[in-house]
Amino acid sequence: MDFVFGPDAAGNTGVVVFVDRLSKMAHLAVVGDLVLLNAKSLTTQAVSAFFKTKLPSRFIGPFKVVAKKGLVYTLNLLKKMRTHPVFYVGLLKPYLDPARSSRWCSDAAWDWTAECQQVFDAVKQGLTKAPNLAVADQDRPFHVVCDASDFAIGCALMQHDHEGRDRVVYYQSRQLKTAERNYPVHDKELLAMKYAFAKFRVYLLGSRPFVVYTGHAALRTAIKSPHISQRTVRWLLFFAEYNFQVEYKPGRLNAVADALSRRPDYAVHKTDANAIGVERTSTPSDKSR
Repeated sequence: MDFVFGPDAAGNTGVVVFVDRLSKMAHLAVVGDLVLLNAKSLTTQAVSAFFKTKLPSRFIGPFKVVAKKGLVYTLNLLKKMRTHPVFYVGLLKPYLDPARSSRWCSDAAWDWTAECQQVFDAVKQGLTKAPNLAVADQDRPFHVVCDASDFAIGCALMQHDHEGRDRVVYYQSRQLKTAERNYPVHDKELLAMKYAFAKFRVYLLGSRPFVVYTGHAALRTAIKSPHISQRTVRWLLFFAEYNFQVEYKPGRLNAVADALSRRPDYAVHKTDANAIGVERTSTPSDKSR
């Protein structure tokens, strides 16, 4: 890629080569000629894709987060997952209208029908495509939301659209490792932030400042604290590469990251709690911080 779009071509095309991907096609005709002349060498690279009307979702990774199969549907779980779509200011309202069903009432009979499954699948699909999921706009500032639970961490890279509404660019989450489950709450939240920076590095690294929203207010003063662990010192050295500011966002307002860090398939179950040394079993409905 660097050979094809070298110094001679870059000045004419406006193309910048970054990790073997084309960042812009400002002069499409010139770029097209270069691609056609070098089609054989470029198309052999697994990461190359040209002249596509849309990109496969695996490039931004939402399906393994929100389209996970095999969930056991319960009333508490559905209420928890429901907070994520509600965050999107009515964009998924046709699927979330409380008047559609009385199932949200605690005294209602629980019956997961084919209609319920259809609506649930439609909501998941809505979260993985426009307008909820957006392509990164390098001319707009990014912001990050992150959260940690007893058993997982979750984060999302976001931008405001032209109307000032939040749009997700990238979802990420993972289960905590055995040792990480024993971290204090402060370190778990800091780990979620570190994980987000590592995953979104290509978007965040640079001179432009960005904001990180976390549900743990103490992280705002973590860098200034005179009493920090050796692990925190190492992480602060990692954070020093980035130009960011930490802001507190309560869990009820941090719905996206909160939902990602509480995926039910990440929860620690009683059958394996003893094996990993966890004294208290976490469940998807656990609200502890």
